[in-house]
Amino acid sequence: MNKFDNKTFLKTVGTLGVPVIFQQLLTACLNMIDTVMVGGLGEISVAAVAVANKLVYVYSLVIFGLCTGLSIFVAQYYGAGEYKKIGKLSGFMYACVAGAGL
Repeated sequence: MNKFDNKTFLKTVGTLGVPVIFQQLLTACLNMIDTVMVGGLGEISVAAVAVANKLVYVYSLVIFGLCTGLSIFVAQYYGAGEYKKIGKLSGFMYACVAGAGL
């Protein structure tokens, strides 16, 4: 049986994938709009926006990596039925993200 013929699988992938695609599209548009708005102010201003966009990109990568790495542990704990550890790990993940945000 081919997995891609399964309508439930494709619906699940669409449900999970479309919001992620939309979020990445908005992030890319935000960076482009910043550059366009500042474009009339000169090269130094555009260069400053480019540097700021790089910092935002690195921050996004750090948060994404942190959450992805910790979600692997959540999946393992879920499979093992250790639901209390999932709560503790989720709290730790939220604290790390909040700390990185500050």
